[in-house]
Amino acid sequence: MDDRHRQGRRYIVISALLALFLGAMDALVVSAAMPTIVAELGSLHLYSWVYSAYFLARAVSLPVFGKLADLFSTRIIFLFSIALFLISSVAAGAAPSMAFLVGARVFQGIGAGGIFALVYIILSDISPPGERGKTLSFASSVWGIASIIGPTLGGFIVTYMSWRWIFFINLPIGVFCLAGIGFFLQDRRRRDKEVHLDIAGILCLTGFILSFLLVFIAGGRNYAWLSYEMGLLAALAAVFFVVFVVVELRAKDPVLDLRFFRRRDFGLGNTATFFSSFAIFSLFAYAPLFIQGALAKTPMDVGLAMLSLSLGWSCGSLVLGRFVDGAGGKAAAAT
Repeated sequence: MDDRHRQGRRYIVISALLALFLGAMDALVVSAAMPTIVAELGSLHLYSWVYSAYFLARAVSLPVFGKLADLFSTRIIFLFSIALFLISSVAAGAAPSMAFLVGARVFQGIGAGGIFALVYIILSDISPPGERGKTLSFASSVWGIASIIGPTLGGFIVTYMSWRWIFFINLPIGVFCLAGIGFFLQDRRRRDKEVHLDIAGILCLTGFILSFLLVFIAGGRNYAWLSYEMGLLAALAAVFFVVFVVVELRAKDPVLDLRFFRRRDFGLGNTATFFSSFAIFSLFAYAPLFIQGALAKTPMDVGLAMLSLSLGWSCGSLVLGRFVDGAGGKAAAAT
């Protein structure tokens, strides 16, 4: 019986990590394929939304699914998240237009948000106390593996198959994840009697990010920077931001607890992460368009070029992790 329980736990861990891998890789595998996708579907003005829609939906849905896990069955919500991710992957692969692809990416992001929120909960729940840290470290390594494989795999698929297979390839792996979680995961978590879902905060955060993004996407292209429309968008973003701050300071269980930013280390760390992520994902989004469009390189060349960035990202994380243990957080941050 103990062997069966251990084997079932192994299948759950593998299924959960594979689901996490799909969500993590999907954010990167698209980068090498985007120039080819734009060449086939057109609508270059929607180029950035293929990325933005996915990341925005994932960022907003992640805390929502975390709260839902306190109310409903973790197993059911996780299965729903994987299924939504797979269905939207098929829709993205079959997209007849760029607008349809952006819509599919929204639902992909929602599914990925559920996966990212629940995979750590599930791994913590099924791991014995003495093995919890080791199990969670597997999830961290998945990000590094996905960052290395994603761009190169995208370039390979576009070169030798079709860009649509960067989405269709999620299907067989995702079905395996559904089977592993569906057959072996048993929900044993105790539910909180009272959970407060910060709907107002979620809506204000979504409104702020959307209007803020529209300022930079439409500015200088659809409308002049000093036009009435751009002023209205900027004012709308400012209003959403102010309302969001007020709502979060008053919320009983805020989606983003702003009081954490009073801590200097937390505020500086997240500010540094924001700007570094800004640089990294800007390169992932637009470098492929320059390499393939302006330099006339192949999608495989794009994937290999992006691999250098991924390797630097992953190796830097490993080296810094060891450096922090020996030198301390302040010395590592200064370096």
